[in-house]
Amino acid sequence: MERPAPTLVLSLLIALLALLASGCPAETEELTITDTTVVENEASVLSCWLRWTTDAPATSRVEFGEGDSPSFFLEDAELVTEHELLVYGLRAERTYDLHAVSVSEDGTEARAEPVQFTTEPVPFETLVFDLGTHDPTRAQPGWTLGNVVLADGLCPAVAAMYDMDGEMVWYHRLGDELGRADVVTQLVDESTVLIGAGVPCGMHTIEVDLSGEVVWEGPVQADTGIFDAGQTHHVFEKLPGGSYLTLYYEHDDDSYDRIVEMDSDLQTLWEWRGIDHLPEQMEYYTWGNGVVLDEDEGTMLYNSREYNAVVKLDRTDGEVLWTFGANFDDFTMLTEHDDPWPEGAHAPELTPDGNLLLYDNGYPNREESRVVEYALDEDSMTAELIWEYPGTLAEDYWFTPSWGNVNLLDSGNLLVNASSKYGEEGRTRIFEVTREGEIVHELISAMSEERGAGAFKATRIPALVGEL
Repeated sequence: MERPAPTLVLSLLIALLALLASGCPAETEELTITDTTVVENEASVLSCWLRWTTDAPATSRVEFGEGDSPSFFLEDAELVTEHELLVYGLRAERTYDLHAVSVSEDGTEARAEPVQFTTEPVPFETLVFDLGTHDPTRAQPGWTLGNVVLADGLCPAVAAMYDMDGEMVWYHRLGDELGRADVVTQLVDESTVLIGAGVPCGMHTIEVDLSGEVVWEGPVQADTGIFDAGQTHHVFEKLPGGSYLTLYYEHDDDSYDRIVEMDSDLQTLWEWRGIDHLPEQMEYYTWGNGVVLDEDEGTMLYNSREYNAVVKLDRTDGEVLWTFGANFDDFTMLTEHDDPWPEGAHAPELTPDGNLLLYDNGYPNREESRVVEYALDEDSMTAELIWEYPGTLAEDYWFTPSWGNVNLLDSGNLLVNASSKYGEEGRTRIFEVTREGEIVHELISAMSEERGAGAFKATRIPALVGEL
């Protein structure tokens, strides 16, 4: 047989190299998903684990929903062959189709046939919300994070998230022991929740991930009476720098609040004792219920229900810089109003403009609750009531003698938590209102005359699942 000429072989080799250099794609191997398995999460009936295997490293994604077409997704970009994702954001007593999806490094996608998971009823009594007004074009989307109170102030410590329809989509319950209503919750990042302050005696403040695993334990609640010395109460917050801020009840010859900043090892970094700085003490606790740290200015706001005032403190020495309230003369009120001062208020918050927001309970004299915003001029020591809801903006009477808070949202709307342990008011509401006084979202929880229902404090957080 006659051999091909060397020049012909060379020509064929050059042509092949040119073809490869031209970017002609090589054949892509198929990516395969096997062993798709649902595993229950023992910590919560509203989540589960989805596990699967791929024959090459690939990303992990779960698309899920109640119907034939998925509505939500969760994903992890790490390239692995053994995949495991926690699927959360589920409602109780529903059946979901879970779709495992993986994409390899070269862009090849694989989709497994869906598997089903049916959630059980939440294993404890909880809040039930009806959806009132909802204007999706103006309401800020997200979930509502708070605690669950279904008693006259004593209840197990429960953190919960609700979607915009008022359906519970996540929870963590510390146990059956009773603590105070003032359990506060904070979304530390997109995967960790801080649950602290009024937890039952003998239990720790904790940080817990969305699967229910405890990732940090804070101070243990003193095993004394729930309103006795050594109890953390009303405030537990993780600060941007990683330290923690809380309030303690204390007794010497008098009763007083102690503000403590501690590190993650529970070592005290800074503390303030009310007995050393306030001009007079109450017969019982001053009953602080809010602390706001301004790190840039080096100051702190402390709100006291029984003192009926907001107190500004110097962080260097703890001295009182001013006191704002009807019973004090540090500020002159410029606003002409029948009742411009807050009464028995909760939850101080500073706006980006430096104004002071309060949930004004109106207890014990006014018997009408509202949200108020004040502009405080610290040069002239004058105060103006620049916004309120209700009052001049709306005919919307409500009265919650205790609890309650307000959050200024990124949209400019305000989230108002009008919850109460007193059932005679007939309802608990968590609603979003515009600056013009229009309610654009409202969750309503029925209450009996015997007991209240609601959350000590509630905040709007981003929805923690993606929407398709």
